[in-house]
Amino acid sequence: RMRPCCNRIVLAMSPEPSILLLLDDDDFAKYNVKICIVGVPAEIRDYLTKQSSMQSISNRLIELPEVARLTISQANSLLNKGFSDLQKFEIDDRDEVFSRILWATDRIAQYLHELGLETSQLAAKRGKKVTLALVEEAEKLWFDSSISSVRQTVDTNMNARETKAGRRNQVLYALGCIKTEDFKYSDIETIVRAEFPGTTSGVELNIFQRLSELEKSDHPVIKRVPKGDAYRIINPKIKIAIRVMLRKNDGRVERVPLVT
Repeated sequence: RMRPCCNRIVLAMSPEPSILLLLDDDDFAKYNVKICIVGVPAEIRDYLTKQSSMQSISNRLIELPEVARLTISQANSLLNKGFSDLQKFEIDDRDEVFSRILWATDRIAQYLHELGLETSQLAAKRGKKVTLALVEEAEKLWFDSSISSVRQTVDTNMNARETKAGRRNQVLYALGCIKTEDFKYSDIETIVRAEFPGTTSGVELNIFQRLSELEKSDHPVIKRVPKGDAYRIINPKIKIAIRVMLRKNDGRVERVPLVT
């Protein structure tokens, strides 16, 4: 039971809609009670959309800005401070090394820190020099310790090796390239055609069907956005796993050998 008091802030992961409606109750309103819903923004939006009282609830909500990905400048500054300013490492081809780390972590602060730490620990043992090869080695160790829980999701959704074009693999790779939270099949088709021109020129790709397979899989990669025609990757770790696990090689998508 909630007991109102002056300026109380109530934290709730999955609040009952009726609790939010209580904010109009005189017993609560006179104490200026506030309710804070804590969680991942996309999941909160999905939760609220499913409530029958959404219209009433929406009038009582103020959404705080999402904790966004670091900008490219912020991420580069963090890496530069850690590798150069604090640890005095030599960095071989700084732009290429930093770009690889930003790509693998999707500039999410937690993952940027984790991969940076793994890279630093390796560099400290290898002559205090950070190279692209060292980062790729650190990626494998980082993946095995932090991201491997979603490995099966990516693995089970890949085409068998003998398929001619490996279209589903190309779509998976394109999902790793997407830069927005929500996307449409046309966005994925644009990326597939740009990344794999040799097997897509003049060919009907049927990206909609490939996305449907990834949505309805036993280990789904994407989900539909409620009341919309767009999709969303289920878990940010999946996008990162795709980026770490998959590489293009002569027009095809291949798995990168990872630490087991």
